[in-house]
This record gives sequence, C-alpha cells and structure tokens, in this order.
Amino acid sequence: MQLRSGTTIIISTQKTKTNKKTTNKKTTNKKTETNTPNIDSCLTKIRELMNINENCEKTIENMKYMKQLYNILDDEFFLVYKNMSHKSMVKFIMVLYKKSLSLTCDIIKKTYELKSLEYTSSEKEMMVTLLYKLHQVFIKTRAVMTDLIDSSDYMKTLLKTSEENKGKIIEDRNSKEALAYYCYSHLYNSNEINEYDIYTYEDGEYTYEEIYDYYYGNNTNNNPEDDKFLREYYSRWFTDENNISHYNKGGYKRHTELYNYEELRARIEYHREELNKYMEIMETLMI
Repeated sequence: MQLRSGTTIIISTQKTKTNKKTTNKKTTNKKTETNTPNIDSCLTKIRELMNINENCEKTIENMKYMKQLYNILDDEFFLVYKNMSHKSMVKFIMVLYKKSLSLTCDIIKKTYELKSLEYTSSEKEMMVTLLYKLHQVFIKTRAVMTDLIDSSDYMKTLLKTSEENKGKIIEDRNSKEALAYYCYSHLYNSNEINEYDIYTYEDGEYTYEEIYDYYYGNNTNNNPEDDKFLREYYSRWFTDENNISHYNKGGYKRHTELYNYEELRARIEYHREELNKYMEIMETLMI
C-alpha cells in the first residue's frame, strides 16, 4: 500500500481493526433506527458531559470516557433532541457546539507535547478515533444550529442582541446572548474545518497509527501557537480578547464590513494552501 507520503508498506493488522469498528458502527446505527431512544434516558446519560472536568481530555483513560459520551450523542441525541423543552435544547446545542470545538483543539494540542513521542499505537488510535467522533457530532450540531437560525424565535431573540449592539462592549460574556453571538460568528466566518481532513479518518484506507503519524507526527518539532487550525478553529472565536470583548460592527455574519488585515491574511493563507494541493493533484493526473 502506498501512503500519502509516497512510501510503500505492508498493511498492518490494525487495518482489520479499523474495518471492524466501521462494521460495528453500522450495526449500531441500524439498531438505533428501529429503536428510538427515550429523551429522559438519553439526557441522563449525557448530563455528565455538561458537568465534566475541564481536564478530562488530558489522559488517554479519560479520552475513552469522552468517546463513550460522544457515542451516545452521535447515536441517540440527534434523534430525540427536539423532545426537549425548546429553550433548554437551544442552550444545549450551543454549549455542545462550543465544547466539541474546544475538545478537538485540546486533543490536537497534546500532539505538540514531548510526551507524544512515546504514544503507543493504541493511544494514537484513541486520539484519532475521538477526533473523528468529535467531528461527526460537530457536523450534526452545526446542521441544527443552521436550522435554528430560521426556525427558532428564541434563537432569533438571542441573536437580536448582537445585531442591536454592533460595535458595543459585551457586558456579560457568559450570557446565552453572548454564547449565541460567539457560536454564529464561528459558524459564518471560520474556514478551517477541513485543515486536518478529520472527516477522512474512518474511510478504511489507512490505519489509525498511520493517520496520526501523517497529520500529527511532526508536531513536536513545531510551536502550537503557529498552528493555523488551533488559532482559527476555536481560539479566535471564543478566547481571543479582540474578538470576544465587543460585538463586531458587521454583526455575527459580518457581511456589511470589509475584512481587516489579519482576517484577509488568514484567508489568503488558507486558500493558497488549498490551491497548491489542487495543483499537485492536477499535475499527478497529467503524468
């Protein structure tokens, strides 16, 4: 088998494990389709997620716990979330949106630590599979967020605050109104979601260890602060003082304001890299 780097290797036994996981997942989904979960039971299972310790992702053992919770979210929650009280559901979706983003970045930050050089195959597998699961849940959450902006009067009310206070200081950054503004600012303006190709991690083409080594194996030689994904995927929209202290003058969609220098620089950098990838693919096809 030829890796993305061009190196040819013999497929390891872990590949079989990847396919087995995919098969089990399909079986679970089939069962879920015929046995819709109960909302109260589902919420009881995932309530721990909302109260989980902020350092939960720091150890592999706790990553296993996180994956169990996100499996429940992926398999059950999106089948029954509409049965929640509407305001509770809206808040839950926003918190889940933000939490999935932050956990994804927390895990990737671990690949920059020196101890990552000692990660075993099973530890790499856990990180890769959890990143994939976080991504899957995030995609579903994003779809709900996109729907709510038109279907939910409550969400419209929350976002109205940011529209009526463009350019003004955000007085309470922990309010539901501020959270709605932060989440939708990210939803409408972040372009970094595919930077690490996380959506491909369960395609069965490579083993989990190969995927980890390809995307994250060299991170210990670099500075996480230079990681465009970490900077643009979460930090910029939820922790950067310049962005979270005031409502943007263009609103959460920012269609009415030209990009500033840093916004243009980040987007040019991203699309230049995408263009280079496409040119390489074209050259390969022409050979």
